[in-house]
Amino acid sequence: MKEKAISWASQARNSGLRPRDFHVSVIRKFWPKVKYGLSANTSSFQELSTAMHKPYYWMAPIGGLICSARRELRALDSGFYGLGYPHWGIEAMVEAYRKFYTHYGTSTTLGVQLQMSLELLICEVGISNQPFTLNYKRYGSFATDGFCKSLWEKLDHFHFKLFVNHTLFQPPRERDRWMMEALAQAGFSTEECKTLNLVRLHQQVLFESDIFEADGRTIDPKYLSPRQRGTKWSTYQFGRQQPPPSAFRLWRDAISQLAPGGRRNSKLGPFRHQPHIIWPCRYDPSDDEPTGHMGTLQPPVP
Repeated sequence: MKEKAISWASQARNSGLRPRDFHVSVIRKFWPKVKYGLSANTSSFQELSTAMHKPYYWMAPIGGLICSARRELRALDSGFYGLGYPHWGIEAMVEAYRKFYTHYGTSTTLGVQLQMSLELLICEVGISNQPFTLNYKRYGSFATDGFCKSLWEKLDHFHFKLFVNHTLFQPPRERDRWMMEALAQAGFSTEECKTLNLVRLHQQVLFESDIFEADGRTIDPKYLSPRQRGTKWSTYQFGRQQPPPSAFRLWRDAISQLAPGGRRNSKLGPFRHQPHIIWPCRYDPSDDEPTGHMGTLQPPVP
């Protein structure tokens, strides 16, 4: 994108166009050529803003503005006595939002891909099913780079909030919380939460209730030890993580704060939604037998 802009600006310097004709050429020729594919560009707002400085520096004198003028005047609208050149960061946000708004929720290939990208973002951040309303500077490092993360960064730069009609991820129990929300409220710093989030992803935890037994009060001891590679504790897909041993020590300390002595002070409420964690066995009251994933288990001896 930057190379195309510099190439066009170099040709424009030798064109001999008058300022008025040059401005028309910028809108009709330069920008359609440069912005092609901008909606798929995942560069940050700052990277895009920096990339446009060099070509606009060459183009400013042709448009009637001295090179030593402040950079902001190059992208300032002509109604405010600026050159009115398109701001790459702002235009990238508009194009990305337009793409998301147009295709998200549809059954097209792109619509399904956007839904998958958003669901992965929600799982990685682990604090809300509305990631576009969160503080990017605080939680942006929790997520892998991608289209939805790039859109989130640009929206947060201008303090915009985007609410999505997405109800797949719901806390399973009453008085339940997102796991990272619970850890943040427990007083852990942003850096500590970033470390804890790596362990959370490795342990395939999304909600606070995931780490408790069915009684809603006792800690499930398997979540205190690293999950063995190849085993699944959730029906959701989590990215592969390799937390260091120090991260697991912090994880155990965090769980001990949520449940001192391995038990919550207050019991979680009844289930409201289907949990995503894989239980080792389920009890069917119709035949009075607990059923495991590998077959029927023997009922407990009274």
